[in-house]
Amino acid sequence: MSSPPDPSSTPSSLPPFISPKLRKLLAIGGGVLVVVVAAIAVLRPPARDTSIEPSAPETGVAARGYAEKRELSVSEVAAASVWIDVTSPAALRTVLRDNAWLKSTIDEPLGRGFLGGWAGLLGTAADDVGLQKLSQGLVADLIADHVLVQPTRLTWFAGWGGGAPAAIIPAPEAALVATFEALKAGLERGGFIAPGCPGEPTPPAPPLATDGVDAGVTAPLPNPNRIDISRLLVADVAIYAAHTRGRLVFSKDEIAVMNAVCAAVPVITATAGSDVVVAMAPDHMGRDVHALTALLGLGKEPTLTMRVDGSRLVPVGIAVPLAKPGRLEATAISKDTWKLVPEDVPVTVGLNLRLPKTLGTAELAKFWQTDADDGLVARQALVLWQPRGDRKAATEVAVVWSDVADRAGLEEIFRGKNTMTVRTICDRVVVSSSTALMGRMEAACTGTAPSMLFAQPAVVSGITGPWSVGVVVDSGKLLSELMMDSWKKDAAAGNGKKSASSSVPPEIDEARKRLLELPRFGFVGTRTPQGATAQVLAPRGFSS
Repeated sequence: MSSPPDPSSTPSSLPPFISPKLRKLLAIGGGVLVVVVAAIAVLRPPARDTSIEPSAPETGVAARGYAEKRELSVSEVAAASVWIDVTSPAALRTVLRDNAWLKSTIDEPLGRGFLGGWAGLLGTAADDVGLQKLSQGLVADLIADHVLVQPTRLTWFAGWGGGAPAAIIPAPEAALVATFEALKAGLERGGFIAPGCPGEPTPPAPPLATDGVDAGVTAPLPNPNRIDISRLLVADVAIYAAHTRGRLVFSKDEIAVMNAVCAAVPVITATAGSDVVVAMAPDHMGRDVHALTALLGLGKEPTLTMRVDGSRLVPVGIAVPLAKPGRLEATAISKDTWKLVPEDVPVTVGLNLRLPKTLGTAELAKFWQTDADDGLVARQALVLWQPRGDRKAATEVAVVWSDVADRAGLEEIFRGKNTMTVRTICDRVVVSSSTALMGRMEAACTGTAPSMLFAQPAVVSGITGPWSVGVVVDSGKLLSELMMDSWKKDAAAGNGKKSASSSVPPEIDEARKRLLELPRFGFVGTRTPQGATAQVLAPRGFSS
């Protein structure tokens, strides 16, 4: 396989081990990782490549064409489904500039692969595009020092897995507005004009002349609802931006800008020990997510929080008000359950549930429609997920269930078009979509392969503490597996759809080893004691 392409190549030219599918999976499966990778790309670009040609000033017909703005309208505003609040930009910049792993990786093929088509923009000198008054360094330095200076919300609107997010900065300060105007003056190449947000009234038309007498108004009234979206272009990378309605918005997609402009102005709340917050609106994330949060009795907008500790991001935990607190327990998940989880599974979700004594589709349907929590029995469940970097790969997901008496009910619940194998292993019911994953779980339980109880001491202590709802993500194994799947798929395609060569190129092997150095994160929420002033999931976090 050839070496990865130079980062100054066009935006569509990606290294073979960082495919578009991999990027989409990263967006879906790791909100925190998304913001870290995005910030790496913005704040710590590779050394400037002299082969990168700055955007030349357009002249003549091309310049007039780019200068014109097209009309844009949307019929409805998409709802925000997931958002990431960077409440402490300065603290996050410290991580990205001082973290030893990031500093050593960013100039390697792995770092260049994640930068992809952004390298041209970020590696361009500010003075090459007429922005020397703002910065004497690169465009990336300009963004870090003059744009990412206030709390910012990165928002995915309904369908966030496939669409570009929008960065929203509420109430931008005067200095930030001045920076934006300077960017427009130097980089604007066309854009869009929208008459307003959906449902907003349009200005009245000018009065008509009567009997040849001018009614006194010869021009339409200015439209107070007009939305001006600028297209900022550097090194063939276009970013759309707007400053209006009390916010500053940036995105790679003009529709995302419209959604961000027309949505309610976000309120970004900064609290002690809360530097990065990932939140979600289950009602707008699809039926499965909405059903799960209803089953757990969770309230609105569950959040995963991280804080900056020196040059590291560390988990704080899961926090959310409880709509039905009687549906969750607050106790440790048994070690006899954890020992079925292979140590190398990338994602594990743990649930301490209270459900009807008899489990089945009819009982769950009745349970779904009531708020009563009388007669419920505690169950513990672990959901294991092995994400794949190839859309054609079989789904690998499994459930470890604490009560073997529920086996018949589980077989009924999981009966459907997607085949699931149900077995009893080590006095636990196991439901799996993959025989390979089932085999790994049996090996972990019988001791022929390490289980999660053989992880790092901090992780073992974290998973065996009090727990109502939690998720453990091994970021190194997750990203390395996605990368290898993606590379194998692309390598096979390059060989005429034959099997990929067993020989892994040195840059791929080095990237895999680098990713395996990343930590395992644990986000836990534990129900507050009955009788507390407010019934919530109290956050707890841990990492390797």
